[in-house]
Amino acid sequence: MNLLDKNIIKHTLNSKGYFKWDILAESADSLDALTPLEKSQIKKSITFFNKHLGKDFLEKAFNQRHPIWHNIFNHAPWTRRWFIWLAKAMKNVSECKNNNSLLNKIKSAKQYAEGLTELEIAYKLYQAGFKITIEPEIIKADNIKRPDLKIANKREQLIVEISQLYNSQAEMAANIIFDGIWEQISIPANHLLYSGRIHKALSVPHFR
Repeated sequence: MNLLDKNIIKHTLNSKGYFKWDILAESADSLDALTPLEKSQIKKSITFFNKHLGKDFLEKAFNQRHPIWHNIFNHAPWTRRWFIWLAKAMKNVSECKNNNSLLNKIKSAKQYAEGLTELEIAYKLYQAGFKITIEPEIIKADNIKRPDLKIANKREQLIVEISQLYNSQAEMAANIIFDGIWEQISIPANHLLYSGRIHKALSVPHFR
């Protein structure tokens, strides 16, 4: 996508309110598959994002091609239910020590996948009743190390290192095709709402 196309898409998204949290929250009302309770929870979640991710996060996410943008742009009901989970996980983990380091990873386009994996695990451990410290400072033999998590209960504590599995080649190929199709139809059809499903990912040369 060249700079002109990107600027046109950005202008289109901005005119539709995609860079404004309040408009994103209001869009939940148009999804009939969501219950009134879910719509209320989604709006509260987006208010939470506005406060903790920042007012200008949506535009920054688009400029950086942040992976979270796929779930923001996709208005399918499951993405809005995912908003509820993400806000709940972030809110609970915010009570843990050193939580800012994890929040910064969620904000970062490059570290988002790593941060999301750590958030999911930390949230599950928090729900299980463990006391969580994120990236604790461990001093051993005059060396300072920062593992991903330290979990503790009344009896013992454990150091946790988290390994992330990267997307398969098939998934990465599907994402490339999805992005390419979206970039092509978002400009000429910017006044339309559209949806679709990719049943088979083409090779990049065939797609082009």
